[in-house]
Amino acid sequence: MRAKREEIVGWVTEFLDLDGVRRERDLFNDEILRWYELKQKIETALFAKPPYEADKRRFIRIPNVSFASSFDDGISRSDGIIKEISEGGLFISTNDPSPAGTDLTVTLYLPQGEGFEAKEVNIHAKVVYTNFGSSMTAQSFNGMGLTLLTTTPKIEMEKWQEVMHKLLRETAQTYSAHA
Repeated sequence: MRAKREEIVGWVTEFLDLDGVRRERDLFNDEILRWYELKQKIETALFAKPPYEADKRRFIRIPNVSFASSFDDGISRSDGIIKEISEGGLFISTNDPSPAGTDLTVTLYLPQGEGFEAKEVNIHAKVVYTNFGSSMTAQSFNGMGLTLLTTTPKIEMEKWQEVMHKLLRETAQTYSAHA
């Protein structure tokens, strides 16, 4: 049974509220269980992920995004398109992926006029894997998966989290409008 509009928006609101508490203090056991329950419900409803897949990752992954980006390893700079994003990482589609283990500074360019306060977000990330897409699947892109590093300045992490929260709210509203 498909979730109703009000349910999904309510789950996202409660999840983001708990996520804000999680940043201020450790969650209590019942809050942790509720946070994971909401995460699973949101990923299953919005992104059609089966429950076992929704449980595999720490953060909600938002697929099918398209943000211009650049990345720099301290020697050279390249461009790409962010295709998937989460609070803990991202996938950049690029013809020039860096090797696994490379530390990068990534700039996410935010579209103006879409409610973002910042124009760009600069994060520190490490390449976890490199993918050379195959013509066998439409979902496969040349690019690289990255994990965010704790060396990212706090102000930039706050901007990153703002982007994630905005995307999650918009995704819930868009999905709910068609339900």
